[in-house]
Amino acid sequence: MNAEGSMDLSALAALMKEDLGEQAEAMEAMLKDLSFKMICGESMWMQIPALTDLLAQSGAALPEGEVWLKTAGMPALSAMGMNAGSSTIGGALYALAEMADAEVPVNIYKDLTEAAQLLTSVMGDKTFTKTGEDYSWKLDEAKTAQLAEALGASAVDFPFTMEMTVKADGSSSFSMELAIAEDPIAVSMTLSGTSSKTESAVKGRLQVKNVCDVTFQGSSKISASDKAPVTAPPADAAVIDLDNYAAAPLTGADLGIIGGADGPTAIFVTTPKGGSTAAPARPSGVSVQVNGENVTFPNASPAVINGRTMVPMRAVLEALGATVDYDGETGTVQARLGDVTLTHVIGTDAIQTASGEKLTMDTASYTKNGSTLVPLRFFSQALGYEVYWDEGARTAVVIDKSAAVAKIDESFTILNDLQAKQRQTLDGDLAIDMDFSGEAKLLDSISGDKALPFSMKLSAICGSEAMNAEGSMDLSALAALMKE
Repeated sequence: MNAEGSMDLSALAALMKEDLGEQAEAMEAMLKDLSFKMICGESMWMQIPALTDLLAQSGAALPEGEVWLKTAGMPALSAMGMNAGSSTIGGALYALAEMADAEVPVNIYKDLTEAAQLLTSVMGDKTFTKTGEDYSWKLDEAKTAQLAEALGASAVDFPFTMEMTVKADGSSSFSMELAIAEDPIAVSMTLSGTSSKTESAVKGRLQVKNVCDVTFQGSSKISASDKAPVTAPPADAAVIDLDNYAAAPLTGADLGIIGGADGPTAIFVTTPKGGSTAAPARPSGVSVQVNGENVTFPNASPAVINGRTMVPMRAVLEALGATVDYDGETGTVQARLGDVTLTHVIGTDAIQTASGEKLTMDTASYTKNGSTLVPLRFFSQALGYEVYWDEGARTAVVIDKSAAVAKIDESFTILNDLQAKQRQTLDGDLAIDMDFSGEAKLLDSISGDKALPFSMKLSAICGSEAMNAEGSMDLSALAALMKE
């Protein structure tokens, strides 16, 4: 996905000038250009000139040219269902679980299951009411309390309601009301919006007693994009890896620089600030988890050989749901799962499919303690499973993603159908354009209220492999206010 945007909060500057005049001089250049670019692929990259300027001012030895900030904590947002035709609630939940548990894949299936159960109780098909060809949904105080309890949160003791109508033509509308009135705080918020196949609009109001009154409105439009998003910055760009960035101020002495013409330059902290560099203790041996359940191996145990996880074939294939037959005379194993049939001769690196296609593994199988060990990833992926490696738990994680997503989607046919209708005229990469504006009125009974208009524009490109975003924000008026 690619995005581009801008925000004008210059009027806020006028409000702050009385107290922050001296600081404004130093911040003026930064506030004038709060532009950004974002790339979300296997990692997330951000280019924020104002932030890079601050790093440079703090003493960081930054290279010339474009500088990108990188973190591996945000995989492709397109996996959340942003690409036309592939978006379902089940697919989005799977991607979120995969993202949240990127460092601990052993938790993916459990967290996916729990999230699906919770969302089903709140927005599943059974929570909708059908009237004619349309559906209505409401989250009232009772359901909010139920949701809070499921999340382990304290009871919700303020009025909160949300309603949605889904129409047969693929359009929808929603409204939300929230109120908190506990002395000395009094907050109320309303939000409503409509959505058609390619356009949507939203408006709302936020009021905080004796503090502010904010009104806002926005619109967005989705269309087919004539270009695909990029998955990484240019090869000659400099990249600061934030995952290795120390908490202490970054200085030139702490930096190492690698890379060059063949790939992005990586700037990384060579010595972490505070904390031990010793590797944590980890389990001995190797485990295998299939759809959240640990697999038991009665004879030979799994092992990592030359970087490949080798597992007893029958135990794993049966855990995957396959039927396994063995011909002792020819040393041939046949595994069948659904419409997939794989045939393998023990001791070779070849697998043959029912159609006659020959697949070559990256290592040959072998026999140990009466069990045949095969490369787990190759066999699992050949049968349509996702495979992850959890280094901390020394566990290979195998998940039938298609089955897991399909099972979740059984409970969300109404929302999935709405989404399909809204995207049915689009195919491939999507372009998203958004406009947002409003006014924040700061309440002052002594000096008089001050109205601060604001606006933001955002454009994005969303694809199946990546998302890109670009935007800008001008707060130069804030600096002018601070200087006065």
